[in-house]
Amino acid sequence: MNPEPIGMDPLGQPGRLRDIDIDGAEITRLGDGHRERREIAEDEWEDVVDTAARALAQCPDPSGPPARATGLALGKVQSGKTMSYTALIALAADNGYRATVVLAGTKNPLRQQTYNRLSHDLQAGRGHLIAFDNPLPHDADVIR
Repeated sequence: MNPEPIGMDPLGQPGRLRDIDIDGAEITRLGDGHRERREIAEDEWEDVVDTAARALAQCPDPSGPPARATGLALGKVQSGKTMSYTALIALAADNGYRATVVLAGTKNPLRQQTYNRLSHDLQAGRGHLIAFDNPLPHDADVIR
């Protein structure tokens, strides 16, 4: 896995990045799970968390005024994209973001595979994170 992003365009003023808590409950739970299953070495996990933290530092502050920003994860097959954005989701939860959205392809098998991996890795239902697979309008109240 290549821990360095191919490119990252900072939002706003690149010199004014926020501090990110990298020791929160969700990122700790995620890292512990990966290490217990021996899916990643400690130094590789630190690189994943560092990259996710740098990406999150460029996102709008969740306690500030509403802002629109779009991010895109690109990479080769089996390059670590899902692990990287799963770490980003965990860090976002630990740093005050109340919702994240993953658009996981246009084909149902890929969407389902990504949902299953995110649900498993984030241990949906065991923490305060709730995963929705292709949410519908009747899910809006729960999501809110």
